[in-house]
Amino acid sequence: MQPYAPPAARYPGAPPAPPGPTGQAPLRFEITEVVSCAWEIFTRQWMPLCVGMLLVGLLVAVPTIVLYMAGMFIVISTTGAAAGADPDFEAVIGIAVFGGIFGAMLLVTCFVMPLFIGRLLRMALTAVRGGTPTVGDLFTGEMRYGSMLALMLLQGMLIGLGYMLFIVPGVILALGLYFSAYLVADQRMGAVDAMKASWKLTIGRKGEVFVVMLVFGLLSAVCGMIPLVGHFIGYSLMLLGVSIVYLRLMGESVPVVSPRQVPYPAQAGAYPGPYGQPPYGQQPYAQQPPPPAGGYGGYGPPYGGGNGPPPGP
Repeated sequence: MQPYAPPAARYPGAPPAPPGPTGQAPLRFEITEVVSCAWEIFTRQWMPLCVGMLLVGLLVAVPTIVLYMAGMFIVISTTGAAAGADPDFEAVIGIAVFGGIFGAMLLVTCFVMPLFIGRLLRMALTAVRGGTPTVGDLFTGEMRYGSMLALMLLQGMLIGLGYMLFIVPGVILALGLYFSAYLVADQRMGAVDAMKASWKLTIGRKGEVFVVMLVFGLLSAVCGMIPLVGHFIGYSLMLLGVSIVYLRLMGESVPVVSPRQVPYPAQAGAYPGPYGQPPYGQQPYAQQPPPPAGGYGGYGPPYGGGNGPPPGP
């Protein structure tokens, strides 16, 4: 360093990214790496994730279907009672009843989903962190129902208002609040604090988050073409991929390599050798040739010659 050089910027490039809620600096990620890691984890943990999503879908769909059938019965009864009346009056009644049914179905979904969404996110985080989630995790552990319900309502209102303002503000809000549910489930934050922390996590990274949403949305659509199981595969991959990105932004180096993937020196090609030599692991250590004879560990004749040290005076 030149002590008399003019002062320069502290960081030669862009300033470092601000730390996340845990105080750790965010880590970089590549979309291709995220997709490959999500697929690798899915191949090991597909059963609990897919079954968990199936159960959540059924638990949300059953009350919605019951409500829909009850509403259809009301529509048929009302239409039959109004038969012969003014056609415009019948249309108004039909629209009002259908609107009420649709609103009630949304309310049911809104109140039932917070029962399971936090636990489902924790299952994905457990898999990404190297653990083994189980289907029973969907019914055990902290629910965070109040915070998750408040988050869904606040987030839905804000993003909906943003979409009303020529769509672009809604997209920006959706990207900035994308990880709020993870923060509620993983960091036990309240709804408002989680939205603030998610916005902080995505500062300067909303373009990368948009690419993640786009790629996994396309993957889910492609997987959805597979009969019966396609949607579960697509949504599981999306859940794992978003979990990886969330933990990277929080400063965690994930996913954790499973024990069967850790290289061992005795495996062929495990470690590259120095200076262009063959990898260390091509032969087990027990089969390496012994060192040549000589003093000081076999590096030539003793004292640089074969006659020993010179005699004393």
